[in-house]
Amino acid sequence: MSTHAAALSERIRELDSEWDFDRVMEAKTAVVGLAGVALALGVGRKFLAVPMIAAAALLSSGLSRGAVFLSVFRMVGFRSREEIDADRFTLKGLRGDFQHLPEVGAQQRATAVWDAVRAR
Repeated sequence: MSTHAAALSERIRELDSEWDFDRVMEAKTAVVGLAGVALALGVGRKFLAVPMIAAAALLSSGLSRGAVFLSVFRMVGFRSREEIDADRFTLKGLRGDFQHLPEVGAQQRATAVWDAVRAR
């Protein structure tokens, strides 16, 4: 494997492990929710408001497709899954991963690319 291909492969591996906005939001909400329940059990019932607020924030994020929190998460470097995937498949194309696809009509080629993308 050439140095260029090795560098592309390394960056693709980094993208595979990059956390997207949705994953961060879900993990953060789970941690806050569990902490609130633990505090409610150990300290007092008033802490049940914490998981309720976390669940409301997650619901708000889901209903607005993350628009409420996305700008905040972007400031600290998180991206959407679509942005990460666009980078990943661009690098795969540069590396030559899709060269084996048959030279056929546009519909068949699109289907072949989609099958290749899903196979990773």
